Amino acid sequence: MTDIAQRPIWARRTPLDVEDAKQRTTAYVYGNLLVLAAILSVTEEDVDSNRAFWIVLGTAISTFVAHVFAEAMGRRSDRRHSRRCSIPLRWRRNRCRC
Repeated sequence: MTDIAQRPIWARRTPLDVEDAKQRTTAYVYGNLLVLAAILSVTEEDVDSNRAFWIVLGTAISTFVAHVFAEAMGRRSDRRHSRRCSIPLRWRRNRCRC
């Protein structure tokens, strides 16, 4: 068994599956690119007045909120799809390609 002091702080007990890892990596890269664009857009006056901090923080928070919203919509869509596929074939209007 691994000693707790030797593990990373945010270590998972079970590894992510490949799809989750792909989605998280995509979100991570996308968020970093948006924050980098925000950093590149600030001026020296923005840095001196602490406005740059708020620009970068606002970009990070809005990116996070958009990601959470997109995940929620995706899960809702998956639930609808699974409910539609659980209806007997004779009651379905469209064939499900599950």
